[in-house]
Amino acid sequence: MVKQKELVDTNRIIVKTQKDWLKVVVTENPADVENLTALASLKARYEAPVGNTNNDELLRQASIILRKKAALVKAHCVLIETKFFTNSYGDLPKVEVTAKAFGY
Repeated sequence: MVKQKELVDTNRIIVKTQKDWLKVVVTENPADVENLTALASLKARYEAPVGNTNNDELLRQASIILRKKAALVKAHCVLIETKFFTNSYGDLPKVEVTAKAFGY
């Protein structure tokens, strides 16, 4: 039995389905997307399940949401434009992120 090998271009990320969301790159540096085409505007909102969640964890969870949304439009990179953290006393911490999805 012969298995066919796929030729892979390691310079390009190929996103075919939503299951490829792990391949999507999230960045805050506009230089990373200057040669790519803008595909969509994205928004993500994440509210932590516990009150002692830090901002890094909030942003990590919001990035996962953005990566999944970007995979739906077959984007390869997400540029974060704005981040709003809310950590008011008595409420659960949350973050709202706006971003743009870019592809080849």
